[in-house]
Amino acid sequence: MEIFKYKDYDDYIKSQIEGNLKKIDNIKAKNIAYVKPETIAQIVKRMPDAKRILCHGTRSAKEQLYFQKHLSDAFIIGSEISPNAEEFPMTVEHDFNMVKEEWVNSFDIVYSNSFDHSITPFETLEVWRDQLNDSGRLFLEHTVQTRNHVSDRTDPLKIEKQELIDMIDKADMNIVDEFRGREKGYVLVCEKK
Repeated sequence: MEIFKYKDYDDYIKSQIEGNLKKIDNIKAKNIAYVKPETIAQIVKRMPDAKRILCHGTRSAKEQLYFQKHLSDAFIIGSEISPNAEEFPMTVEHDFNMVKEEWVNSFDIVYSNSFDHSITPFETLEVWRDQLNDSGRLFLEHTVQTRNHVSDRTDPLKIEKQELIDMIDKADMNIVDEFRGREKGYVLVCEKK
C-alpha cells in the first residue's frame, strides 16, 4: 500500500478539488461517468428494499441518479469534496474521510468507487462502516491496479486487493459477496461483524 504524501490536510483538499474540477469538464462534455449503470443495478438486485442510500465521491451525481431510477422512493444522497457539489442533484459538499454525525448508523447502502482518493484508508473504512445501519451493506468498488500505477496528488491511495480485504477485516467488517464492477474492477460487498 502507498499513500501520497501531501504537505498537509489543506494541500490534500486543494488537490482533490483541482482534480475534480478538471475531470468534471470532461464528464460534462462527453456525458460520461466512472460508475456504470449495471453496477448500480447489481447493488439494487442485492438490496431491493433499501430506503436510505449514501454514495461517496460522486463528482457529477451519476450514482445517485442511477439509484433513483431503481429506487424512486428511497432517500439518496452523495458526498463530494469539491465546492461545486451543490450544482448536482442529491449532493452535498463533504470530505468522505470525516464523520458526519447525522449519517452515523443511518444507511442501508453506502457505495463508493472513490476509495483511492482516501488519505486515511483504515479510518475512512471505519467512517463508512459506522454509516451503515444494522442491516446495511457497504459496496466498495475498486479497480485492479496495474504494476506501473503510482499514488499521486489526485489518487493518493494505491492498494492491492488482498491489502484491501485485510483492511476490511481489521475494520470489523465481513465481505459477504463480490461481483464484477467496471472493466478491471470488482465490488466488495461488506457488512458489520
